[in-house]
Order: sequence, then C-alpha cells, then structure tokens
Amino acid sequence: VGYKGQILKDFIGEKFNRSNLNGMKIEYIENPVYDKTNNIYSLFLARSEMTKDDTLLLESDIIFN
Repeated sequence: VGYKGQILKDFIGEKFNRSNLNGMKIEYIENPVYDKTNNIYSLFLARSEMTKDDTLLLESDIIFN
C-alpha cells in the first residue's frame, strides 16, 4: 500500500474478518516511496509474496463490463 494506504487497510478491516474470508489471508506490502515510484516498485516489493502462488492483479482504475 502507498497512497491512502491506512484508509484502505481500515476499510478492508471493517468489511472483512476471518469468518467471511473463507480462510483467505490478506497481507499488505508497504511502499514508503509510492509518490516517487508508483505501482511498479510496489510490485517489486511484493515479488517474493507474488511468486508463492497464483496472483491476480487488479488496477483500481480499470473498469470491467
């Protein structure tokens, strides 16, 4: 997380809990220089987690129809 990361974590924490995630674990990777690097560096920081299993990346500015 980077830009407004705490707001995102608070929102997810309020909406989801262990009982409604069906065992899914949510893990956050902090990018302290998000404003200078954008999301490509965030992916680099998360690379070790992303290679452990299948990864689905959804960009927040892409709309599905």
